[in-house]
Amino acid sequence: MNHHDVLILCEVALAIAVFAIFRGLFPSLLLDQPNARSSHTSPRSRAGGLLFGGLLILMVAVVSVFPSAGFQSGTDGAKRLFYPGFRNTNETLFFLGLLLAWGNGLLDDFIQVRARYRIVIQFLAVGLGLIVFRDQHPDFNILWFPFLAIGLLYFINVFNFMDGTDGLAATEGIFLCLVLYIAGWNSWLLESLALFLSVFLLWNFPRARIFMGDAGSNLIGYVLGFFLLEAFVEQPWLALLIPAFFVADASLTLLTRIIRRQPFYLAHREHGYQHFAIRYGHRSLLWVLIGVNVSIALLVWIGWRLDFLRWLLVIFTYLGLICFFFRLRAGLPPSKY
Repeated sequence: MNHHDVLILCEVALAIAVFAIFRGLFPSLLLDQPNARSSHTSPRSRAGGLLFGGLLILMVAVVSVFPSAGFQSGTDGAKRLFYPGFRNTNETLFFLGLLLAWGNGLLDDFIQVRARYRIVIQFLAVGLGLIVFRDQHPDFNILWFPFLAIGLLYFINVFNFMDGTDGLAATEGIFLCLVLYIAGWNSWLLESLALFLSVFLLWNFPRARIFMGDAGSNLIGYVLGFFLLEAFVEQPWLALLIPAFFVADASLTLLTRIIRRQPFYLAHREHGYQHFAIRYGHRSLLWVLIGVNVSIALLVWIGWRLDFLRWLLVIFTYLGLICFFFRLRAGLPPSKY
């Protein structure tokens, strides 16, 4: 058993212990009260992101300080801490961006920060990450960077938008981590995020006893957003295909609300997935997500072998999902569903 295996086992034990202790001693911390925009009917703690986010950041700091844990960034044959090309300075900047994104969400969980201030902090976090990306890809046209920043900001908020029912965001996060890891981005960070989300899902599976809050959704969106950006550089079809369920619903809902002249930046309960959960239940919605993601994984397998089909698979997947969420009246009030 090498250092990496020991570290993973320690992470599993630590995560289970932390969540079990929390459920026993602090069940009312960051209590989320139901309101007209909620998909739950009784108070639940939204401290999940505080717990698994704090654990992830702690482990990243430990592994960065103690390279003897077996991680040599960008070295062939070694398990990578983040992803290929990282150097010590890069790791520091990426870690600071990760910390800023998580802290921004955590602050909002505690005191409800105004949307414009949240966006500014998210932009700073994304900017730190893009400095790293620029250093890794010096030939990448700098004119694209404003669009990359907007895309990353959007993806962070997509996870925030879609974290509205039991188990949904955690399951999607685990799926994206696994597909990216299997596809070649063999990063310890993806391993650890998937592991902590799996432990969190034990308490977040319908009927959920704890939610992840903005701290959790911001952290997941930040990490996976940058990994998807790395994937986009090499396999753009893959980076667009695998998050299709979340992106299709969030985008259709956002566009519909803009057309209806609604304040799209405010919390609401008008997503297609929320309408589905109201009618069929959280557990049924989760099985739909799992079924869609299994189908997407199969399409990835097909696209990897038949490259001439790749973009057709992306287009038809989004068309199918957009039709599905359109039928669910995404972007309209629940009363019109």
